[in-house]
Amino acid sequence: GYKVQHFVRDFPVDWSILIENILDPDHGLFAHQTAGFDLYSASKNAPQEVTEEWTDDGKGWTITSRVDAVKKLQKVNEMRTGQKSKKESKNDVTPQKATSTYHAPSLMKTARRDEN
Repeated sequence: GYKVQHFVRDFPVDWSILIENILDPDHGLFAHQTAGFDLYSASKNAPQEVTEEWTDDGKGWTITSRVDAVKKLQKVNEMRTGQKSKKESKNDVTPQKATSTYHAPSLMKTARRDEN
């Protein structure tokens, strides 16, 4: 199973800032402060993998970030506060991959999917 979100944006920023934000494994959680971004953050036990690819005979370019889609900072918070989340994720057993892909110049895709 998987969940995919596609979005096209006209970003009023330099592309290097956009790439930096995509590759920063803590950007989403820190900047947007939404718990769902924890699935896209990285940690020592769930390192971020980054790949880039030239497409369309060198006319296109993509950069992709992948990380195990498991709670990381939320787990630490639960351990420190003694509070458990109301709903345990079935992804804790076999995690999906949280994937963010940027297709230059303006297509961004995020997805959580099984790698198998």
